[in-house]
Amino acid sequence: MYEIKADQIKNRLYITLTGIISADEVKSISESIKNEIEGLQADFACIADLTKFKIKPENAEWLLGIQDLLSKAGMSQMIRIGDPMYRELLEKSSKKAGYSGKLVYDLETAIRIVEQRD
Repeated sequence: MYEIKADQIKNRLYITLTGIISADEVKSISESIKNEIEGLQADFACIADLTKFKIKPENAEWLLGIQDLLSKAGMSQMIRIGDPMYRELLEKSSKKAGYSGKLVYDLETAIRIVEQRD
């Protein structure tokens, strides 16, 4: 399952991924992200809640496509909320997409980091 929503006033994209993402959901996630970022300005921040997300490294190739989409759309900051066991996997794929993200453990910390740049 997933939820994608944009806050146009704060110029932020919020992504929540839960459980195991099916192949069918990957395309839907990409389309939802494209639709939501249309209303954002370049230099937007993204907060991705991955606390309930499960992925095997060998099945993570689709993440690169989403990360590449975000990078090309003008995302300037990525804050991930989640399990540190995914840090290496997420950093490796985000570097391929041309950016680096920060991993935190709760939404309040993620918001505080994003607001510090504003």
